[in-house]
Amino acid sequence: MIAKAFRRLLRDRRGAVSPLVTLLLIPIIGAIGMATEASSWFLLQRSMQNAADSAALAAATNACDASIAACVTAGSPYYDVEAKSVAAKFGFLHNVADTTVVAANGVTCPSGETNCYSVLITRKTPIYLVRILGFSGDSVTASGAPARIVNAIAVARPKGPPRGFCLIGLQTGNVQSIRINGGPFVDLAGCDLWSNGDLVCNGSGSDTGVENGYAAGTSSCGANQVGGAGTLSDPYSALSAEPPIPTNTCGALNATNYPQGSSARTLDATESFATAVKKCGDTRLTTDVTVTTPNSVLTVYNGHLDLNGHTLSTSGSGSLTIIFSGISVNGGATTYHHILMNSTGTGTVDIAAPTTGLLKGVAIMQDGRLVGNRNALDMTYNGNDPTLKIQGLIYMPNGEITMKGAINLHTGGLRCLGIVAKKILVSGTGAVFDNTTSECVQAGLILPPVPDSGLRQALVR
Repeated sequence: MIAKAFRRLLRDRRGAVSPLVTLLLIPIIGAIGMATEASSWFLLQRSMQNAADSAALAAATNACDASIAACVTAGSPYYDVEAKSVAAKFGFLHNVADTTVVAANGVTCPSGETNCYSVLITRKTPIYLVRILGFSGDSVTASGAPARIVNAIAVARPKGPPRGFCLIGLQTGNVQSIRINGGPFVDLAGCDLWSNGDLVCNGSGSDTGVENGYAAGTSSCGANQVGGAGTLSDPYSALSAEPPIPTNTCGALNATNYPQGSSARTLDATESFATAVKKCGDTRLTTDVTVTTPNSVLTVYNGHLDLNGHTLSTSGSGSLTIIFSGISVNGGATTYHHILMNSTGTGTVDIAAPTTGLLKGVAIMQDGRLVGNRNALDMTYNGNDPTLKIQGLIYMPNGEITMKGAINLHTGGLRCLGIVAKKILVSGTGAVFDNTTSECVQAGLILPPVPDSGLRQALVR
């Protein structure tokens, strides 16, 4: 009886599958973990990559960093704020839910430049089922749970500002509003030209570095010579008004109110630029003057500014606009010279224009309302008499400027120079510094763009 029961038990297969199922639970749970958790990492990474791509493009579009005072808000650089804001719209908030969003500029691009922007999004996601396979993660969450790090990075090339015309001749009609004479010593690298009359380049190498030469009349300048382009309206005509030019309080037109020559007013280091500085008549520097106040304005009414062998400069956060204005009168024997000059020694103007305000981007200007034969508006610049180191715009809508020497970059400043005048003559060794308009947006100056010259920001990695 007992033997029979034992034989029956040996033949019984009920429940035999249970140990097998138990043994298979580990690979089954592991497979489920791989199918769910691991695939969720892939989907999360795809979502993070979309967010990183959009955030990097946003950072590159702003193209501002903490080294530029005008691009800083609330102590943070715009590109960083913009990148985190865009990432947040995709559900990735910095320092929330074990997530970090880090933006950087000055990143090396695949092409070798170092002006790219990157955004790195990292999230620690808890792991559960895959732990049964022996994977304990590569990090821990804020609560101490094992986690898998998922990240996405995007690198974008910054959007370049549209290339602008750094020389613009406003005089219309059958005239040479811009003429460039000379040979290999004329260096206009990075400078495009627009003339409301004819645009003429004489001599081998006279337009060295010029890519685009546009003219209402004929054009013989640049690799891309465009004649019959129509006339360009004065893009800065609104400057010739009160404001931004401070109101003239000098009084009636006479020698007492507007002294000349040896009776010139003086400008020295004791001058306070906390408010606009006004000088009536000829003005002479008696010592070097350094402006450290932002958005400073020096206005000379019915007179010239004589550097007298000294240096007028800006430093730190200081910025300056030099304005020549006055009373427009026809007739009379007195001539007022509304120009920058140097009577002795070697004078220097080394200034950055304001980057904000009504005069943003404007370094030196003549009031466009100055007309008539009492006003001498034309200026010849020889390169070292005086020496010009400018960040911003030189604006002489009714004056002619002759350049016989190089205009250099403001010490420690941005690469930005624009010259708008009635007529412009460049000869001899006349030059502007390389890539002359490449940083004008940061400098606050928007020059009329060369048609179809805008660059697009693009993802590069």
